[in-house]
Amino acid sequence: VSNAGHLPVYRIRDDECLALSVDGQAMGYDPSVRYHEKQHDLEVDDKVTVFTNGLVASGHDGSSVDAVDIADILLQSKKSTGFNQSVLELFRAAHGTDTYYDDVTILTAEIG
Repeated sequence: VSNAGHLPVYRIRDDECLALSVDGQAMGYDPSVRYHEKQHDLEVDDKVTVFTNGLVASGHDGSSVDAVDIADILLQSKKSTGFNQSVLELFRAAHGTDTYYDDVTILTAEIG
C-alpha cells in the first residue's frame, strides 16, 4: 500500500474494516518527494477496496462522511453480491442526496 495524499485502501475481514493508510503528500507538487510503502497480509475472503474522494464528499459545502461511518458502510455492504452498488447506495443515503459533485469510482477485489 502506498499513499500519495489520497484516501486509504480499506481491508474488510470478518467483522473488521481496517484502513490501510500510509502517510504521504499529494502527487505532483514536488518531484523530489519520496513515497512510503507498507505491506499487509491478505487472507482468502478478504475484500480490498479503494475509492475516489468524490464518494465521501457530499457536495459543494465541503462536508464529508467520517472515517467511522465509512467503515460501517463497508461492513454493511460486505456480504452483498453487489458490494460496490451497495456501498454507493449507502453513501447516497448518508449524504441524503443522489447528486455527486465530483467523480465517483469504487474498485474492489475479493481475495479468493
